[in-house]
Amino acid sequence: MVCTPELFVERQLELIEIERKEEVERTALLRAQCSPQQLQQHCHALLALQVTGSRTGLGGKCMLELSPATGKSAFPPHLMRPGDVVSVERGDSKVMAQAPASSADRPIGVVWRVSDTRLVVALPEELPGDWGNRCRVVQMANDVTYDRLCWAMRRLRERLEANDPASVLDVLLRGREPRYDHRAVVDRYLDPTLDDSQRAAVQFALSADELALVHGPPGTGKTYTLTEIIRQLVARGKRVLVCGPSNVSVDNLVERLAPHKVPMLRLGHPARTLPSVVAYTLDARVRHSNQGAVLQDVRQDMDTALARLSRCKQQRERRTIYGELRQLRKEYRQREAKVTAELIGNARVVLCTLSGADTRKMRGEMFDVAIIDEAAQALEAECWIAIHKARCVILAGDHCQLPPTVLSVKAASGARPAATIVGDAPAAYTLDYTLFDRMLAQHGDTVKRMLLTQYRMHRDIMAFPSGHFYDAKLQAHASVAERLLTDKIGVAATEDTEVPVVWIDTADCGWLERVEEDTRGRPGDSRYNEGEVAMVKHHVARLVQAGVAADDIAVITPYNAQVGRIRDALRERYPPLEIGSVDGFQGREKEAVILSLVRSNDTGAVGFLSEHRRTNVAITRPRRHLCVIGDSETVGQSDAFYRHWYAWVSDHAEIRYASADHVDADHLLD
Repeated sequence: MVCTPELFVERQLELIEIERKEEVERTALLRAQCSPQQLQQHCHALLALQVTGSRTGLGGKCMLELSPATGKSAFPPHLMRPGDVVSVERGDSKVMAQAPASSADRPIGVVWRVSDTRLVVALPEELPGDWGNRCRVVQMANDVTYDRLCWAMRRLRERLEANDPASVLDVLLRGREPRYDHRAVVDRYLDPTLDDSQRAAVQFALSADELALVHGPPGTGKTYTLTEIIRQLVARGKRVLVCGPSNVSVDNLVERLAPHKVPMLRLGHPARTLPSVVAYTLDARVRHSNQGAVLQDVRQDMDTALARLSRCKQQRERRTIYGELRQLRKEYRQREAKVTAELIGNARVVLCTLSGADTRKMRGEMFDVAIIDEAAQALEAECWIAIHKARCVILAGDHCQLPPTVLSVKAASGARPAATIVGDAPAAYTLDYTLFDRMLAQHGDTVKRMLLTQYRMHRDIMAFPSGHFYDAKLQAHASVAERLLTDKIGVAATEDTEVPVVWIDTADCGWLERVEEDTRGRPGDSRYNEGEVAMVKHHVARLVQAGVAADDIAVITPYNAQVGRIRDALRERYPPLEIGSVDGFQGREKEAVILSLVRSNDTGAVGFLSEHRRTNVAITRPRRHLCVIGDSETVGQSDAFYRHWYAWVSDHAEIRYASADHVDADHLLD
C-alpha cells in the first residue's frame, strides 16, 4: 500500500491521538498511584507553596505569584517550564485532588514565569478566598497542544481536498522539486563577521521559493545565521514568522535580533526575563501602546478589587466584588483584543512557539516566509501550524542530534521510511520522523546548506563527532581549536586541565548499575550507578581544586535517577554546578562537561545509549574539557559505535582506569 499525501495526513492524526492518550494515561496513573510527596520526588509537582501576590495580566488573567513556603531558598528539582499546563490545588490536602479539571477546587492554569525561587501561573480566575495563602502546583497533560496538532493536520486535509495550488504543498507533499532564484544575490551582508558557509546558507535561504534547509551542527553559529536571514528578509520588505518548538529556542532569536532594532513582536510565554527579550513581548508592547494608559487604569481597578477580595470576609460582599471583577475583565479583554490585533497586524516579524502560532490572536495572519528553528526537534504536525501561514518555509536544525520526544512506543520508531511519501506505506511514518528528516530523504542535499566552522569546541573534542556524524566536514575555528581549561585565568596546569578529552574507564570496578524502584517498590525505567556518582564527585573536586569555577562545569547523564543522585552528592558543596539530563542540555554548552554513562552490566545492554544522537548531544556540549565516566566493556559489548569511540579515545586522547582508591569509600557504602 502506497502512502499518498491524504493517507499521510490520516497517519499523522492517528499517531497524534496515540500520543495524546499515552500522555493522559501516564498523568492519570501518576496522580492515582502517588502521594503529593512522591509526585514532587518525580519532579511533577511543587508542594508547600506560598501565594506571595496576584495581579492582572495579559488577557485579564489572574497572575498568581508563588514561592517556597517552608523556609527553603529555592524550589526542589522539577520539570515545569513556561507554557506548561498545571493544576493549582489546596496546600493542606494529604492526597492528590480528584476534582474535575478547571473546577473551583482545582483550577487549571499555564506557567508564565519560572525561576529557582518564583513561579508565576496565569489563571482564568482568582483562587477561592477560603484557600488561605498556601497551595501546590501539579503538572497536567497539555491537551491544548494536541488539539492544535490535530487542527494543523485537518487543515492540511482540507487544503488537499480543495486542490490548493500552493507550490509549497507541491514541494512538501507532492514530490515536486523546490525552485531557487539564484539571481537573488546578497549585495551586502549586514553581519560582516559571518564565515563563508554561513554566508552561503544565507544566500541559499534568500533564493528559495518554497523550501530551504539550514543544517547547523553544534557550535556552528546557526542562530547568528538565522538572524542574518531574518534581517535580510525584512530589508527586502518581507513579512516573517519565526517559530521554534520551545520557548527557549524562540527567546534565543529574540535576544540576537534585539540589538539590531528589528521590528518584531514576541508572542507567548518567554522562558527568559532578560530586558532585551521582555521589551518585545506582547504584554510589554500593549502596555506602551496608545491605549496602554486606558488598559492600565482598568487593570489597576481589577487589582484594587482583588486586594479588597483578599480582605473581605462577608459572602455577600465577596459576590459583589466577583461581579465587579467579571465586568472589569470583560472590558479589559475587549479593549486589549483591539490593541493586540493592531500590534500583530503591523509587526514585520512575529516570533512564537510552533504551538503558539495557532492561538486566536494569530488566526488569519499570513506571512511571506516561515522560519522554523530547531526543526529537527519538532513534530511534523507542529511545523504545519506555521507552514499554513506562509508561502515559503526555511527549516533550521540538526538531524544528527536528538529528535522530538515521543512518549508512546507505538508512535515512535528508530526505523526510517524511504524517500517520498507517494512510495511509502503509511505505517512507515512515526512521530519522531521529522519534516527536516523527510525533506532530506525526499530531496537530498540539494535543499540543504551545512554550516562548516564550529566556534565552541577544542579540535580534539570535535574530531570524533565530526567524523561519525558530519562526514568529517567540521572545522574548528582558530580561536577555539587549541583552547584548554588551563588557558583560563586562575586555572592551574594539571593532568585534568591540560587534556581536552579523557575517558575514565570503570570496567572491572564492580560498579554495577541499579534500577530505580517506583512508588510501590517495583523496578522502574530509570537507572543509576553509585560508583560513577562517586567518580563524578572526585573529578569535580579535582577541577575545582585546580581553579575551575563550579559554574563553568556541567555534569550530564542519560538517566534521571542518576541526575537525582549526583545532585544529592554535589549540590550542597557546589551550588553553581549544573547537573542535568543529556536531553535537557541540548543547545547548551559549558567550559567542562562530565558525562556519566551509568550502564554497567554483564549483558552489554545500553538502553538509552543505543540512541547515538543522544551521545552526540552529550559529547558536543564542552568547550575545553570532556570527561566520560563509563564501563567500556558494557557499552562496547553489543554496540559498535561505542567500540569505535573508545578506540578513538585510546588513539587520540587519554584513557584512565578507575578504582576505589580514586573515590570516597564512605560514599559507596551509603
